[in-house]
Amino acid sequence: SKCIATIMRDWGAPAEKISVIYEAVPGDAFPPREICLKEIREHTGIAAGQRIVGNIAALAGHKDHATLLRAAKIVAAQRQDVEFVIVGEGALKENLLRLRNELGLVNVVHFTGFIPQAQRWLPGFDVFAMSSQMEGLGTIVLDAAQAGVPVAATAGGGLPEAVLHEETGLLAPVGDAENLASAILCLLSESALAARLAQAAQNRVRMDFSVARMAQSYLEIYFEIAGKNRQSAC
Repeated sequence: SKCIATIMRDWGAPAEKISVIYEAVPGDAFPPREICLKEIREHTGIAAGQRIVGNIAALAGHKDHATLLRAAKIVAAQRQDVEFVIVGEGALKENLLRLRNELGLVNVVHFTGFIPQAQRWLPGFDVFAMSSQMEGLGTIVLDAAQAGVPVAATAGGGLPEAVLHEETGLLAPVGDAENLASAILCLLSESALAARLAQAAQNRVRMDFSVARMAQSYLEIYFEIAGKNRQSAC
């Protein structure tokens, strides 16, 4: 991402030796939404008719699930038909479970632990929420876009490159539970906006984050380097 390129330049890497090539998002087919919902409900006990806000991330410090939990508290105070599913394992699990209990969210936020190929659940989410303080790019939000799920995220690291605010999703400041909750509530309540953002995000992923585009970008660098080497040899 450009974010990582900036960090590398700050570390002293020569700018002329840095190129940014975005990771590709394979165009794999996702299971139908109803199959995803069935799996999620069986795993979590969420009742039919409840809206689902999903998150897939390791339970690590830079993912800042504490902010997501505080946002969930705000959402739950306004919407009793919304529950959260957090997929992932990590060193902070016990701390996050304690915080969930302190916030009174035991029946609202479901921690599933590690789920193999968790991306297959994406179509079952009504909103995908990401609360990271730092991401190189945040490819899971691109997976969500590929699955047609609207995204609410924080603007950590490279996430603003993956999610264009008010164009392909909604962004909140890092650590800002109130604004993240507002973004989630907006996507849940304004169906036309959510659909428009999700469609724009899906179109962008297919155009800018395709395997073909990534491969072509690598080829261009290889040809450029090979050309320079030939000139040096002469």
